[in-house]
Amino acid sequence: MSQEAGAIGVSVAVDATALQTPPDVLLKGYRTAQWTSFAFGAAGLAVTVLFLHGIGVVGSMKQRPVTSPEEAHPEIGMEVQEKKSVERE
Repeated sequence: MSQEAGAIGVSVAVDATALQTPPDVLLKGYRTAQWTSFAFGAAGLAVTVLFLHGIGVVGSMKQRPVTSPEEAHPEIGMEVQEKKSVERE
């Protein structure tokens, strides 16, 4: 019960202080807080776009076709085939 009374007392004290502050100073503080909030949101959006742009559709059941290394890099596939033919000889 004493914690609730303390919280109410703190909020009343803060409100009393806010009433004594000139409105132009409060408005400047509110604007600064809103611009700071906007900056954090924009930074979060930038980080999200930067790191998650290639993730695709979340929950999609489509799967990419599996390719063998030879299909992905034909020059490697040729080297493997040459090694196999040398081993056979």
